[in-house]
Amino acid sequence: MDMRKLQHQTDHELFLQIKEGDTAAYKEVYERYWQLLYVYAYRFLKDKSDAEDIVQEVFITLFTKKEILEVKSLSALLYTSVRNRVLKKFDHLKVRADYLASVKNLQEPGENLTEAQQNFNDLSRIIESELQKLPESTREVFVLSRIEEKSHKEISESLNLTKDVVKKRVAAAVKHFKHLKVKLQIFTGILP
Repeated sequence: MDMRKLQHQTDHELFLQIKEGDTAAYKEVYERYWQLLYVYAYRFLKDKSDAEDIVQEVFITLFTKKEILEVKSLSALLYTSVRNRVLKKFDHLKVRADYLASVKNLQEPGENLTEAQQNFNDLSRIIESELQKLPESTREVFVLSRIEEKSHKEISESLNLTKDVVKKRVAAAVKHFKHLKVKLQIFTGILP
């Protein structure tokens, strides 16, 4: 189809063509929204690379899940997807910052480092013990996701799994560790 004709089509018309596998319609949507979504993501993240990654992930998802998506408003879907990924990024950064702060607190000058180190070693053993209770396939995915900080896409490609399988295994591991949360909070003295 002529690209000029695509420029005059509505988002809904373009999305219906994308569902049919029309790559020219996909390219038109990409060109129509990429910059706007990037600016939207960057406004929150203040990081060019992270903003670009999020927008790329949204467009990849749009293309790979086009057959199953039901869309009333394509722009709303795209903006909501970017917003959700930004919020997920913030959650990840908060968990990471909290962890780094807790490790830093263990090493504050004047604190009994031997006791702090012992507590840290005990906590590490508890976490490692719980990690070993997971099925090997779930443990492998969880380690790649949460410890090595790889994306679901990277994990699915390296282990030759679908993203859905990766997502389910990470969710299963997180569920396994939820019961440990209260014990760890009491153990570390961090109470909500």
